[in-house]
Amino acid sequence: MSNHMNQLMNFGGPAYPCNLQGKPMANPLNPLEVKIPLVPVPGMSLHHFFAGQALAGIDTTDIVDGYHHKVAECCIQMADAMLEAYNNKIEGMEKNDATKS
Repeated sequence: MSNHMNQLMNFGGPAYPCNLQGKPMANPLNPLEVKIPLVPVPGMSLHHFFAGQALAGIDTTDIVDGYHHKVAECCIQMADAMLEAYNNKIEGMEKNDATKS
């Protein structure tokens, strides 16, 4: 696993991973055949997604200059709490599944 993927997993895993089209490549054995490879893109971390959602819920029009960093810190703290709650929910579900088997 790449270092970037390890970092994503530490922040809840990827949100919105996708595959993008790479550069078209000609087949050297058949010049008429062109392949377009798919390049996996992990997306942003779930933690960053949660922070963005927290920010989207805040009316920032009345924030006085110089306090934007406080708003950002608040969004990060909210994302931390959301990720912790999410992880606790997943752990609870896994424990519940383990007791059923």
